[in-house]
Amino acid sequence: MVAVAIVACEVVFWVLLLAGVATRYGLGWRRRSAVLLACVPLVDVVLLTVTVADLRWGARTADWTHGLSAVYLGFSVVFGPPLVAGVDRWFARRRPPHPAVLSTSIAPAGPEAADSPASAAGGAGGVALAEAPTEAEAPDARLARHWREWRRCLTACLLAAATLGLIILAGGDPERTRALWAGGGLFTQLGVLCAGWLLVGPVWTATGTWVRGVFPTGPTTSGTDTSREVSGR
Repeated sequence: MVAVAIVACEVVFWVLLLAGVATRYGLGWRRRSAVLLACVPLVDVVLLTVTVADLRWGARTADWTHGLSAVYLGFSVVFGPPLVAGVDRWFARRRPPHPAVLSTSIAPAGPEAADSPASAAGGAGGVALAEAPTEAEAPDARLARHWREWRRCLTACLLAAATLGLIILAGGDPERTRALWAGGGLFTQLGVLCAGWLLVGPVWTATGTWVRGVFPTGPTTSGTDTSREVSGR
């Protein structure tokens, strides 16, 4: 039942997201678009309710689907708003906006920011939205972006762990939820995920930046200077 709920929530998530941007850029309905995108976080609430209800009154014992539900909730809440903003930018770049929204930017910084679909979804999720990286991104900016993404991963893992703990408590009997906590369960896997993301993200980028700084690959003038010294003698 939980596995079906996860798939259904993912489908509803994309339906609401695409309907939100389509009504904005296709029909010019800014307020209705904001309402649709503001409903996206409700999908997570529904999934959490179904998971707890299934473990409380349905399934005899917890299985991997209940743990997957907790992980899905954590990453959906944290990475959902940036995904909404990215889809909104994608539509804005590839489809001319409806005349009713020509005077509205994608993510206005003034008082109209509250009416923006991206800001509405971001506000509902409680996570600041990040701009997409440019091709000519400076090393410092690239490293800052990797740290920002890792902090999101850490937040998502902490939220997933908290949700998993809530599901375990909701199960009542520890034996029914043994599959979720025995041997560390998903808690250990979430920790490994955070450590792995840290290594392949910020640490790898910082190491590459340091190596390029110590061993530059650009042309040097040492050979030219040496030849000038020899010719001068």
